[in-house]
Amino acid sequence: STVVTEHRLQGFNPAYFTKAERLFSYSEESFRAASRLLEEKSPPDPFFAGKLPEPEPEWRTVSLENLARFWAHPVRYLLTRRLGIRLEEREMSPSDREPMDLGKGLPRYLLESGLARYRSGGGDPDRLYPVVQASGVLPHGTPGKWTFERSWRSVDAFFRVLEDHRDGESPKFLDVDLSLGSFRLTGRVEGIYHEQALRYRVGRIRAVDRLAAWLNHLALCAGEGASRPGKTLLAGRKVEKRKEETVFCLYRPVPDPLPLLEELLSLYWEGLQGPLPFFPETSGAWAEALFRKERSSGDAREAARKAWEPNGYGFPGEGEDPYLDLCFRGNLPLGEPFSFLAEKIFKPLMFFEEAGTL
Repeated sequence: STVVTEHRLQGFNPAYFTKAERLFSYSEESFRAASRLLEEKSPPDPFFAGKLPEPEPEWRTVSLENLARFWAHPVRYLLTRRLGIRLEEREMSPSDREPMDLGKGLPRYLLESGLARYRSGGGDPDRLYPVVQASGVLPHGTPGKWTFERSWRSVDAFFRVLEDHRDGESPKFLDVDLSLGSFRLTGRVEGIYHEQALRYRVGRIRAVDRLAAWLNHLALCAGEGASRPGKTLLAGRKVEKRKEETVFCLYRPVPDPLPLLEELLSLYWEGLQGPLPFFPETSGAWAEALFRKERSSGDAREAARKAWEPNGYGFPGEGEDPYLDLCFRGNLPLGEPFSFLAEKIFKPLMFFEEAGTL
């Protein structure tokens, strides 16, 4: 008869060091490894065991740009600005195939963002094409030329829609210098046409874009020198079934923006002393489901989890961010602090926000 012995994949499998099976090993190194596997597991210690001391008083003077950068990623801002910790960002694996079409993902967005900067300055596409082709981002030959021309037409059509809202007027700006409790907020709101600030993103409007537009909008409504509170138009693009549309978020005048700005600054101060459980995409998905779509709290939690976790099609979830993984160990903290912050930030924004297609 045939005697068959099934071995384990690793030599440090505990089965080699118990009498329950006929397997055995004399490796001391594997024995130590197997012993560690059998030890009782304990969760890792939290990265933050307590609060950091308050920052120096000069941190209370905040530029509008830095406040938007903070709310785009509070945890990364805390780690990089206060602790000097910079983690390697996730890198895309290089493809071993030549690009024949940029599709509608990140490569196309990066190309069209560059074209938008050139188009906004009145650049000539015929002069730009050789530069873009030499950079290696386009396919070779005719497919590369076609890809460039398609992207240029798309960007040009997008800007033509924006020009309808500029109405031939030169852009104005508003300098902001506000005393808000113990804080001072400074900066400049640019791109104002007929008392309406115009912002855009050549791609899908994300939660961070809405937050940045909202902060600038509050500053516009609060800034001295404005004849009356203005509006802010945030334009972006959406592609569905090969059809491109220009979409927008319009922010109506806010009668009393100062308390909202002061609250955002107070939360910013908290976020300089410890990681805030606020994540723009995940918190925004939770608030969208609960307040705008009027779904149940269970549905809101599920919407948050979908934004936090990878979707299974190669797109990472927000929770895979290395800074969030370090501070929250990959777990979405769906407790009271999370819901409190999501409501505080997104509920006023959504109250004054209208969305549609231009």
